[in-house]
Amino acid sequence: MHSQQVDFAPVRFSSRRLAERDRLPALRSFWERQVFNARIEPVGETPLHIDVTVRSLPDLVLWSSASSPLRIVRSPSMVTDGVEAIGLVVPSHGFVARQNGHEVEVRHGQASGLMAEEASTFASRSFGTFQTFCVTRATIEPLVVDLDAALMRPMPTRSGAFRHLLGYVEFLKAHWRTLDRSATQLASRHLCDLLALALGAGRDATEQIRGRGLRAAQLASIKHFVSKQSKDCGLNIGTVAARFNLTPRSVQRLFETDGTTFTKFVLHQRLAHARRMLSDARYSGFSITTVAFTCGFSDISYFNRCFRRRFGATPGEMRSEGGRPAVAGLYP
Repeated sequence: MHSQQVDFAPVRFSSRRLAERDRLPALRSFWERQVFNARIEPVGETPLHIDVTVRSLPDLVLWSSASSPLRIVRSPSMVTDGVEAIGLVVPSHGFVARQNGHEVEVRHGQASGLMAEEASTFASRSFGTFQTFCVTRATIEPLVVDLDAALMRPMPTRSGAFRHLLGYVEFLKAHWRTLDRSATQLASRHLCDLLALALGAGRDATEQIRGRGLRAAQLASIKHFVSKQSKDCGLNIGTVAARFNLTPRSVQRLFETDGTTFTKFVLHQRLAHARRMLSDARYSGFSITTVAFTCGFSDISYFNRCFRRRFGATPGEMRSEGGRPAVAGLYP
């Protein structure tokens, strides 16, 4: 498991613009540099097509891939890189894996863990997507009751732990540019916590995780949802709480742990949308009132006051400055 970067910035490989004869050598080179040593080969007569994105955190690497049918073979002679890690694979269509004389078939709606330090064969028979979480064994093993017993078996992904895990990843993908060194450390710990819950954390670890990684994942999922729905003027804490099976007070507490409130977060999202529209030439024909209503505001006077307080310029001044506030230092 390679982890040169620790800021969740994406490192990508795509076969789209490569000649068919060049795809496999280029993919193998990328895979060996960014993931681990393995032999990759297409399955059947379908030409190889693959897009891979690798994102790294201090104790964890995430691979997101979409590919044609392929086989990944890690022979005993290839297990010489000192990798002691666990990979949790979440597929869209399914795969078959063999390791230590055991075989597991994983279908849609399931996931399975594999040992990166062991020889293995992984094969998918159709076009599909995969999310693979690779975490160091030293990080995850203290949190799981019997880690080895949790591997090489199908696990349903409908559980709350998996939903929070995948939701938190989507939040991090959307906001990776805002992650500083401290935030990447926290994100790594939270993802490892959620992985442990998915694999089967012990009772003591579960209690600790619920107050740490699970809470962070819940807040991240809510923020992600609110940021996408904030233009809806009818959005309120009650509807958000109902969507996530929480009480309004529980939602409010999650935002309080982040040093803000639900109302302030929604307001900042709407103001950010408005600023982007005012700086985008595609919306130059929109009046200020139209921009305000489009972004979820129902009172133009309130919008103007909040906008000036947030950015140090009126919406009109912001537009005339091309999206940059008239007062230096207030552009977030």
